[in-house]
Amino acid sequence: MAYQRNTKDPDEPPGKQWRVQAESNDGLVVTLGKYDTQATAETDFNRIVEEGFYQKPRIVSPPEEPVLDSTDA
Repeated sequence: MAYQRNTKDPDEPPGKQWRVQAESNDGLVVTLGKYDTQATAETDFNRIVEEGFYQKPRIVSPPEEPVLDSTDA
């Protein structure tokens, strides 16, 4: 029996799409947090930069929705 993934209910709010990622001392890129809004991600990002433990911290934004042209249909 094949596994079937449930589709998301369109009325359900989107998941945590903003992420703070950085490079650890051993060179691995790690996700340090997932956030609902850009403002909360920026708050944590500023704290991570201030602590200085991780290199190259960045905020990863959600992917943009593709725009469908009438020629794509």
